[in-house]
Amino acid sequence: MSLAALAALLVIAQLGLLIVILLVIDAPAIRTANRLLAAILLIIGGNLLLFFWKESGTTPFPDYYRRVLYIACLAIAPLLLFYTQAMVQPSFRVHRRQLWHFAPVLLLLLASLPAAGLFSDPQAGAHVSTDDSPRLVWLTSLVTLLASAWGTVYALAGLRLIARYQRGLRDRFSSLEAVSLRWLRRILYLFVGMNLVLVPVALLRIVVGGALHPVLYVMLPTSVLLLYYVAIAGFRRAQLFYAQPVIAHLLDEPLAAPEPPDAASSTESKTKYARSGLDEGACRQFWQELTRLMVEQKPYLDDQLQLAALAERLGISTHELSQVLSTCAGQNFYDFVNGYRVREVQALMAEPANRDCSLLQLAEDAGFRSKSTFNKYFKGVTGMTPGEYRGTLSS
Repeated sequence: MSLAALAALLVIAQLGLLIVILLVIDAPAIRTANRLLAAILLIIGGNLLLFFWKESGTTPFPDYYRRVLYIACLAIAPLLLFYTQAMVQPSFRVHRRQLWHFAPVLLLLLASLPAAGLFSDPQAGAHVSTDDSPRLVWLTSLVTLLASAWGTVYALAGLRLIARYQRGLRDRFSSLEAVSLRWLRRILYLFVGMNLVLVPVALLRIVVGGALHPVLYVMLPTSVLLLYYVAIAGFRRAQLFYAQPVIAHLLDEPLAAPEPPDAASSTESKTKYARSGLDEGACRQFWQELTRLMVEQKPYLDDQLQLAALAERLGISTHELSQVLSTCAGQNFYDFVNGYRVREVQALMAEPANRDCSLLQLAEDAGFRSKSTFNKYFKGVTGMTPGEYRGTLSS
């Protein structure tokens, strides 16, 4: 048994375990996403299993069935896009009208039937040829090139969804570590990279023949990276397998949804805020109440503070609070709250009782959840790193 076959067998076993975990987990907020991820891993595992059987010389299936599963890999691209949608919109469901995404896969599967003759070897009659057949190498290389373009388009669409989702996060959350989908963005980047590498491999395969197989040189190592990254990301961030309902509907419910203005105040001011209807005077009044609340009650010390919770304490809607921040502070909610946290850290540093406390401890006491976020915002506000600023106090 070759080293490649052993590697494929190991990955198959781990993929199988991960699929079982995904199917057993029954968290309602992420059930659809987990099923879609399980389907992706199932296709990858099936291809690796057939590759293992071929390399070990014990394959129980004709070559035709191997090519059917290879073509089925095209379904990974729309499945990955649907998975991304399910992660940013837990209410997302795959409907019948969306099945057209899989139409090219079905057409190619029908074209690959022995009766269609597309993958038939003229010298072998109705029998399916081997991977070394020049005609088959050319056809599979062409399919690989098309699949590369197909996968790249879907991955870029997924990245666009995540970019829109992350813009909404800064309007609603004061800490992004628990709700960020950076790990999913990295998976999409990995998928784009795999599809781009498939292009030269497919072109070289036409020149050197069937020895340069995309499964061995591209899909196998990518599958290993994907498997371990999903496992590590799932261990470090439970959100991968257990979505937090609080992050739901950022795309379903835009923050800038229009609300009708108050007719009684329309004659008092011509300055209207298109999203919530507050006039400038009301904005200033709520801004004063907000700053007093931030100074006296320090809600920013809660590392999970959200826009909705702060708006409730002020007795206004999230749309109105967003307007107040935009009009009076020129900031989104994320920047506004973290600015107060930086000033809190500065105050804590100035206290003699905190001289022996670590910077990370002071940052956590002020509401920061991430060391990198703390360092970034502290330097943005003060122009110095936390260590440099503390040094100026001791001198």
